[in-house]
Amino acid sequence: MSGQAARVAAAFRERTGCDPDGVWAAPGRVNLIGEHTDYNDGFVLPAAIDRLVLVAPTGLRPERGEILDIFFHPPDELFRHTVLDPATIPERETLFGRPPTPEEAEIALRNRETTARLTWKPYMFNPRLPHFLPRVTAPTLVVWGREDGIVPVECGEQYRRLLPHATLAVLERCGHLPLIERPDEFAALVTDFLGSPSA
Repeated sequence: MSGQAARVAAAFRERTGCDPDGVWAAPGRVNLIGEHTDYNDGFVLPAAIDRLVLVAPTGLRPERGEILDIFFHPPDELFRHTVLDPATIPERETLFGRPPTPEEAEIALRNRETTARLTWKPYMFNPRLPHFLPRVTAPTLVVWGREDGIVPVECGEQYRRLLPHATLAVLERCGHLPLIERPDEFAALVTDFLGSPSA
């Protein structure tokens, strides 16, 4: 095991109290902004992945409707499109209830710029993706919020149709952030899926 791999394994052991099953590295990209970049030009560490969980991903062009232009809306307005009921996220006020510092504002602007560069043309989808998805053999759980105001829930059905071993779970009274808006339901879905035998 290399020095870096040993350090990663030691950190895992310290945090969890058990040994990792292994340490893997991929020469490909890291998904920083959502599933859109995962599917561009190749697989990342496919041998280490025996199942997938996709949560309201971009990547497919909606058959009906469109993906919301997140660059058009100011942050507070965008939040209203992202979350169905802000009361489901009481931490938001604690975390974001003050104006950002100049450093935080600069970081947010750079993040927004990078997102625009990576996803602008075509906007939030890859026209080749529908041809690649049928090749995915891993069991896949696709989770969506019924009232997603960013990516139409119909895209979830498109993923379910295109991925040969996919299951679509749509959470009612939920927007674009199922893992935050419905954490208990989301955790139960994912735990059941990951705990089931591989297909």
